[in-house]
Amino acid sequence: MKPIDNWMLVFIIWLSVLCFFGIVGNLLIFFYFPRNETQFGASTVFIQQLALVDLVTCIAVIPYTITYELAIVRNTIICKTMQFVRYFLILTSLLTLFSIAAERYLGICRTSDIFSKGKILKVIAGNLIVSLVFSVPTFLVYKVQRIDYSEGYSISTCSLISGQGLLIFNVIFLLGFVLVIAVMCGLYINMYKVVLDNTS
Repeated sequence: MKPIDNWMLVFIIWLSVLCFFGIVGNLLIFFYFPRNETQFGASTVFIQQLALVDLVTCIAVIPYTITYELAIVRNTIICKTMQFVRYFLILTSLLTLFSIAAERYLGICRTSDIFSKGKILKVIAGNLIVSLVFSVPTFLVYKVQRIDYSEGYSISTCSLISGQGLLIFNVIFLLGFVLVIAVMCGLYINMYKVVLDNTS
């Protein structure tokens, strides 16, 4: 295990606080968010899905992240599986946020609600499939290996492999993340302009 210095202690405490409030907050959203037919809408379903994904992240991924940063993950199956789960949940959260932005954009700027119940389920299924496909490579780029640290010690732990494949993997993820965020920002900017025009 890596030595726990002051920065690592702050990091662990911070993640633990996020984990606690994340569990409480997402449980409240998931169980008490409107569910009846009159309040049914795409945003409601997407927000509940986002709460569920974030809840799983707080329960499983955040504790794993702490063990990962402490370099105590030494089982190959756990290493590869949890990295896959981590990437899958992050991508699912991002795509769900994008779906919420797209649904609101269509409702405000196009004044058309194309998200019927069937289409909502298709969007959710599409998000899950895309997240699954882009998370599978984590099984290839993570493994348990010996890492030499600059402090003068080495530990066998779960970490990224090196090589051209890793570079391609990281570039694709970074470009995809930036693209989705940029499109989301564009959607919300257009919505803001439409709302301003309608109120002026």
